Amino acid sequence: MAFGQRLRQLRQKQGLRQQDLAVQLQVSKPTISAYENETREPGLKMCQKMAHFFNVSLDDLVGDKPSVTQTIDLKMLLNSKTKLTYDKRPLSKQEVERIKQTLDKYDNNGGAKAFKMSKLD
Repeated sequence: MAFGQRLRQLRQKQGLRQQDLAVQLQVSKPTISAYENETREPGLKMCQKMAHFFNVSLDDLVGDKPSVTQTIDLKMLLNSKTKLTYDKRPLSKQEVERIKQTLDKYDNNGGAKAFKMSKLD
């Protein structure tokens, strides 16, 4: 999504008119209109001010997707001393061990076929 569209979306989500946002950001209504229509680009300080006002990250404000994809070997992670959580709940050693056993079974039995052949409790 383009910056102007994202700005408009955030503004409308808050139920604000361009004039309302202009007052909050201490700029003119035509400035907000120019940002939304992408005939003018805000500087870094203004983007920071907007991100703070809308309580979003700069990346979210400008519609930027992270360009780095991180690959983590799940087996190494499960065997590490890292404290693992699920939905913010810490996993016990027994739960981590059960996950490892399930993944080993999945890997050793031809992937998805293993889940069709066995019942998981």
